[in-house]
Amino acid sequence: MSNTPVLFSRHVPHTFTSLAWAYQLHYYLCFRTHRRLTSFATISNANTLTAIVSEICQRHDYHLLRSRSYGDQLRCLLSLRPTQSISKVTQVIKTNPARECGQRLALHSPVWARGYLATSAGRMRIGAVRHYLERQPQHHGYAGGDCYRQSIAIDQLSRSF
Repeated sequence: MSNTPVLFSRHVPHTFTSLAWAYQLHYYLCFRTHRRLTSFATISNANTLTAIVSEICQRHDYHLLRSRSYGDQLRCLLSLRPTQSISKVTQVIKTNPARECGQRLALHSPVWARGYLATSAGRMRIGAVRHYLERQPQHHGYAGGDCYRQSIAIDQLSRSF
């Protein structure tokens, strides 16, 4: 048996008979082990971690697209609903596996280092952004006022794409 970390695992909670929700709010999460300990360097520990994360995501209705465990970090790609805050999701995904891995793998606390990386992933459509910016004066009640700065922002935005 090799000590190579597990590659991306595909999380499929069940066979789709209907799709209850679909959003393009994708987030890439990454967090490291405390003091960069290689707690998940073995295939067994890496598989345990990814299984626990998959189970927790399913339990909390987070759509885990992919996850990968390295010796000293965990990386996840999630699709979330607009009502699910990334900070709360990260808190759940860090604390629950830390507790479970601590029990199952006899890891000492703390498992994870402080902090995390969370970034959005995906494409923004320029038309939707332009439409949003154009609607802001009416929405905020300054439609008749000086919109010079806003028109410059829209022009710069359309040139950058």
